[in-house]
Amino acid sequence: MAVKTKKKAETVVNTDDRRGYVKELLENIDSNWFSLSLELNTIYEGKEFEEWGFESFRDYVELELQLEYRVAMYRVKIAQAIMEFDIDKDEVLEIGWTKFKELIPFLTKDKRKRAKLFKLAKELTVRELQAKLKEAKGGGKEQSISYTFKFNPEQSEIINEALEIGAGVFKTNDKNRIMEAIVSEWISMR
Repeated sequence: MAVKTKKKAETVVNTDDRRGYVKELLENIDSNWFSLSLELNTIYEGKEFEEWGFESFRDYVELELQLEYRVAMYRVKIAQAIMEFDIDKDEVLEIGWTKFKELIPFLTKDKRKRAKLFKLAKELTVRELQAKLKEAKGGGKEQSISYTFKFNPEQSEIINEALEIGAGVFKTNDKNRIMEAIVSEWISMR
């Protein structure tokens, strides 16, 4: 089956080819991060990892690719933003994935506003960009509360599975929003 993604540089013909292609991309991750992000998203959304005998995307990236799950999910989030906002590869490559990841919550379909964001990202270091974006959000004055829980491995698997399912159902990879939606839904069923 041919992959149809607007932002694909190459077309991978089938899942076995994609599996090998992703391993090739990892050999030079610094220059291949854009394509890798798109491929990981395709695997994540299409659940191709199940065809390869993995129970979860996490198992696939950690066991087969030796990649941290957190990093793989950043890549998936990057690919989703690239496709959602129809962003050109060159735009993203100019600023790098670290800065692009910071811009994701601020992206808009308005190309002029997006161009200003990318210009800002080009001019600033990652830390400066983070500070500027935090300031744009309202100075970071929004109060947040942290919760700490400890789970045994079995409980942790259940929670990770719920977060993974929630990402698909609620169309976001923001774990805070997913957890809020899960808890809200549970409360509404009482």
